[in-house]
Amino acid sequence: MKSDNNAKKNKIHTYFVIWSLIVLFSSIIVSGIVIFTLILSLNIDIFDILKEKPFISIIVLILTEIIVGVVMAIIIGNPIVKIMDELERILKEITKGNYKVRLKDTKYFKEMNRNFNKMISELDSVEILRNDFINNFSHELKTPLVSIKGYAEELKRGDLTEEEKNKYLDIIINESNRLTSLSTNILNLSKVEKQQILTDTKRVNVGECVRQVVLMELKKIEKKNIDLDLEIDDCYTLANNGMLEQVFINIIENSIKFTEPNGKINIKVYVNDSKVIVKIKDNGKGIERENLNHIFDKFYTTKDKNNNIGNGLGLALAKKIVDLHEGGIEVSSEKDKYTEFTIILNKV
Repeated sequence: MKSDNNAKKNKIHTYFVIWSLIVLFSSIIVSGIVIFTLILSLNIDIFDILKEKPFISIIVLILTEIIVGVVMAIIIGNPIVKIMDELERILKEITKGNYKVRLKDTKYFKEMNRNFNKMISELDSVEILRNDFINNFSHELKTPLVSIKGYAEELKRGDLTEEEKNKYLDIIINESNRLTSLSTNILNLSKVEKQQILTDTKRVNVGECVRQVVLMELKKIEKKNIDLDLEIDDCYTLANNGMLEQVFINIIENSIKFTEPNGKINIKVYVNDSKVIVKIKDNGKGIERENLNHIFDKFYTTKDKNNNIGNGLGLALAKKIVDLHEGGIEVSSEKDKYTEFTIILNKV
């Protein structure tokens, strides 16, 4: 901590020295202009003065320099020193974890002040997101662990029927799967968020990618007797095949989860101008209008009539992957009628 403070002080001292030099050179220039103007206005021959009274000329120049330098130091230097003092105070507050502080607006360094305050605001946002993530993750982790512990303790009782044992075991298995899904999604989301550019990209047949995901999810679809309507064309984009597949898995699984038995899911893949469009629509419970803006937020969850809950990371992960592909993802919904996701990718 002491070394950090010393570094900050050294920076401030450096700034002060730089501005002192600026004041010095500025005062030399200004004093020269003042003297030159005075000579011209009084029609004085400077060479005669230097010949006859060189000592007096030097004294006058030095005095003029001192006066102009002092005046400029007061005009320019004092506000700069105040700004540096304020900056040092703000930096100390930031090191203590206080991201609510801001530099006051001044007529000097307006752009620097704006950018510095913007930086602090971003740090504050990151801190809030970090705290929210920790709180939400702790809650998502605790809930299935409590269930597993509770039903495992129930299984130790010797008076349970075979039906009750199987029921409790199913709950433990489901909650274990939920924990596995949570950890997998967090790892995947963390990996994607760190990526700035795509790797292992190739020309991918989006239609074929969607067909493969549908085959993977076919057992879940058949289990709920969901009517599947497919209109899939062969369309191509430049993508990381595994990551793109994960987008369709997350969205299709989401649709299956919130579609009632004997419901319907429509999936379309087609080209529109220079874009590949993927639409996945279900006639499930829908999403309330006020919640649509949060659907891609981390840990945002809704609950269906069967109390099936996700971990709120699947759609957040899907959006991050689509963003990384320089595409777009949209959602429209009407309560108790439908939900439709639209994925937009660049055509190649």
